[in-house]
Amino acid sequence: MTDTVGSRVRVARHRAGFSQAAVAKASGLSRTSIVNIEADNQGLTLDTLVDVAQALGISPSSLVPRMQQHVEPDWKAIRRVLDNALLVLADVLDQIPDGLS
Repeated sequence: MTDTVGSRVRVARHRAGFSQAAVAKASGLSRTSIVNIEADNQGLTLDTLVDVAQALGISPSSLVPRMQQHVEPDWKAIRRVLDNALLVLADVLDQIPDGLS
């Protein structure tokens, strides 16, 4: 199963023992909206996310999938890019007449 907001809403609803209609009523949404949210066919505004989380009795952050694991930046590639940028900048500065720099 893919980790999405919709799948997290569905799992939380099942754990709480609520029907889609009950979550819809408590959150001020239609049952169709809850069905579509759980199927990832409908996005949520931040306000709606909070409303659904409150209806489920959980924290809104628990409905937001976690980011993928941290990927270490390629520091050597970053260093090469910065070194090249500094060389270009040095060339530009060398072309400025002495009285203007």
